[in-house]
Amino acid sequence: FLRKAMKRNFSQVDGPGDGGKGSSSSLPIIIKLVCPHDRSGSVIGKGGDVVKSIRTSTGTRIKIEDTVPGLKERAVTVSAPDKPNEPCCPTDEALIRLIARVVELEGPDGKPTLPEEVEVKIIVDRGFVGQIVGKGGSHVSQIRSQTGANINTMPPTVRSPLVADAEQMIKISGPYEGAKQAVHLIVERVRSAIAKGQMPLALSSAPPPALPGQAPAPAPIAPPYGAPPVAAAAPPAAQIETVYRILMPDYRVGGLIGKGGEHLRRIRTSTRAEVHVDSKLENVPERVVVCKSQEPADSQWCGAAEALMKCTQHMLHDKPGYNDNKDAADAAAAPGPKQVRLVAQAKQMGAVIGMKGATIKQLAQDFRCKLNVIKGDLAPGLGTQHDEVLLIEGMQQNILSAVRVVTMLLRGIMVRQQSEQHAPPPPAPLPA
Repeated sequence: FLRKAMKRNFSQVDGPGDGGKGSSSSLPIIIKLVCPHDRSGSVIGKGGDVVKSIRTSTGTRIKIEDTVPGLKERAVTVSAPDKPNEPCCPTDEALIRLIARVVELEGPDGKPTLPEEVEVKIIVDRGFVGQIVGKGGSHVSQIRSQTGANINTMPPTVRSPLVADAEQMIKISGPYEGAKQAVHLIVERVRSAIAKGQMPLALSSAPPPALPGQAPAPAPIAPPYGAPPVAAAAPPAAQIETVYRILMPDYRVGGLIGKGGEHLRRIRTSTRAEVHVDSKLENVPERVVVCKSQEPADSQWCGAAEALMKCTQHMLHDKPGYNDNKDAADAAAAPGPKQVRLVAQAKQMGAVIGMKGATIKQLAQDFRCKLNVIKGDLAPGLGTQHDEVLLIEGMQQNILSAVRVVTMLLRGIMVRQQSEQHAPPPPAPLPA
């Protein structure tokens, strides 16, 4: 991770906005538009003026993805948090304007004109395809009848280098106005799913490993934000120990454990992870909760990650649990931003920071949280001199979404570290 090249002033990043005020969703709405190479200039504009104008006027993040050798198309990724009280979300507004730039033609007078018939290709998270298609294709049929456009969801087996493992391509063709309206209705389906709390497949966890008699889990999904796929650094059969640590305020520990330890037992049973709470330290108002599990390097399921999510949910919950200190818990449950503190080795925290702070900055922007990596902020007994604290501040659901991605990033570096430790030594040089 070239830590010498990293500057710690990038480790504190504020997310945009007010931490989610007025938004029912913590996740950005992300859609990719497929753009032919010969239309890239029209999308970007002279000196980038077109794409800059769309970014500014819609409040979206627009990224022109790198070209893929041998491919005549490239992806344009559009993302922005929703605005629930608006009839159209920012991602939708930007997409419609970008589509016009992609399909417009040069008229006889040299001025741009829009064609009567178009084909538009967009890429969405595969977790939302069911919502777009509907039971028995009911939603797609409704969109077709409303717009006059043809809509084809490409099977996951039909792959393009532009489509990630957790994504699927949708082709919309027909009259320009109809195709434009069809894209709007598709984005509205995604918007509705996110507002209802549905997690994109790229950020979702798979079900636990199959028990005897059950069907096996699907193939693993590559984590986002540039984290290496967990299978990339180790043989698939290699067992990787994943360990997460979270600092739990004393007034929340009782509720986490539950009456007679029942709540902690449920977490252990449902996640198949080891979860234990460190002993109380004198004059220290928090304790370390450790979540640990072992799975194959290429496993899509990580028990420790699921256990950490359950512990985080408990800590952020608005109501005190069994044996929680009610007064302290009520005070923490007051409306407004909350915080979570995760502990990791400094070498592992580099995966969260990213090169020159790029990853932590993107996390802050996408999940509308404040993220700060702090060194030397641990009371004696809570960690070592090699540990750092990741402080995440924001609204409850925003924090949970950010923690989910952080677990992926940390596990990726754990896989790499452990595979390097157990790699066989290089062969001895042959005698001269």
